[in-house]
Amino acid sequence: MRTRNIILWIILGLLLVAGTVTCICRWKAWFGNPPEPVWEETIQPYHFSTFGRDSVPAFLWVDSIWYDLNEPDTFRLLLLGDVHSGISHERYLTLSQTYPQLDAYAQLGDWMERGYTYYAQQLIKDLNGTIFDTLPVMTTPGNHEYHKGLVRTLPYLWYNMFRHPLNGPSNGLGTTYYVDFRFFRLIAIDTSAPHLLHHYTRLNKWVLDAIRGAGERFTIVIMHHPVHSIAKGRFNSGTNIFLGYTLKKADLVFSGHDHIYARQMPFIETGSVHKTHRVKKNAVVERFLSEPVYQIMTITRDSLLMQTFALDTDSLCDEVLVQHLPQ
Repeated sequence: MRTRNIILWIILGLLLVAGTVTCICRWKAWFGNPPEPVWEETIQPYHFSTFGRDSVPAFLWVDSIWYDLNEPDTFRLLLLGDVHSGISHERYLTLSQTYPQLDAYAQLGDWMERGYTYYAQQLIKDLNGTIFDTLPVMTTPGNHEYHKGLVRTLPYLWYNMFRHPLNGPSNGLGTTYYVDFRFFRLIAIDTSAPHLLHHYTRLNKWVLDAIRGAGERFTIVIMHHPVHSIAKGRFNSGTNIFLGYTLKKADLVFSGHDHIYARQMPFIETGSVHKTHRVKKNAVVERFLSEPVYQIMTITRDSLLMQTFALDTDSLCDEVLVQHLPQ
């Protein structure tokens, strides 16, 4: 018995030492934030046009949802994946000239590093003079917008720039929400917000209710961490375990984080930056691309057309048509 106890204590001691060494080696990667560059130009006060209560006067507020009083019969939505401050002003300008009829755009997080003032000001400068400067945006933060630490925190700067509806769960107000349009409901999920088990169970219940409550509308979900990551060495246990089954009920589910394009309906991983991760050998997808892309969605009463274009050339890479058949 004594020998067994000694062996047990040795094993526990080795595990403690191994854990301590790992934490020391990985402390900066797990908990350290990079230094913020100094913005040497004039600071521009700014918040984006969103679908929050005080943002778009042309919309009607009913039961915590914005309804466009002049919404067209065909709604055009552009979607960007991870950007990491990697799209230039010239590229935003080209996109706005290529798609002048856009009604809104969406972004999947990791738009700017840590919510720092420097990157926020750079983003404002890059968008200035383009259609995206005034076009309403729907976005949710990625892990790079959060400040790392023992507990992740989202800087106030993010909330000030993006004033989204406050119709989400209590631990995701302003970052997890939905917006209703005539023909679709867009559901944004902040996958970095949950920390505890009850956060995930509450979020799953909220997502299920949001999908069911869409009625006959199409349901489009935007989130940062994918449910089924096909990148090697990456597994998002929270989204996979607690949201995977529920999100299968949506029409399209967009995620970023892995900087690749992979479609396995209804799940679509996408990215808009020149940075990729190796793909798992056993990954099974309907369509895969390793180049930066963006999506254009054309939504009518009966159809949702999703087209994926190469960011550098605007060439069509993939498309999917989702239809709601008459009851």
